[in-house]
Amino acid sequence: MLEIPAKVSIVLENTDVIKSFAQRIHKETDVFFVGRGLDYAACLEASLKLKEISYIHSEAYQSGELKHGPIALIEDDMTVVRNYY
Repeated sequence: MLEIPAKVSIVLENTDVIKSFAQRIHKETDVFFVGRGLDYAACLEASLKLKEISYIHSEAYQSGELKHGPIALIEDDMTVVRNYY
């Protein structure tokens, strides 16, 4: 809870980057979120929020599981958000 103000400040400092990304994906029909470990949980939530607010098809996958099928769904012009730190 104590870190929330600092995190909000970081988001507000990056509004240009966020706006640029939003302009890039607003016409997408499919978006994939890819993460590992706790980042996978963040990907699941991000995918859900994107579906809820935009009605864009979105899926989240664990990065280690891509080789078992979902990678075949990814095309050249598709947005893939990688979440790792």
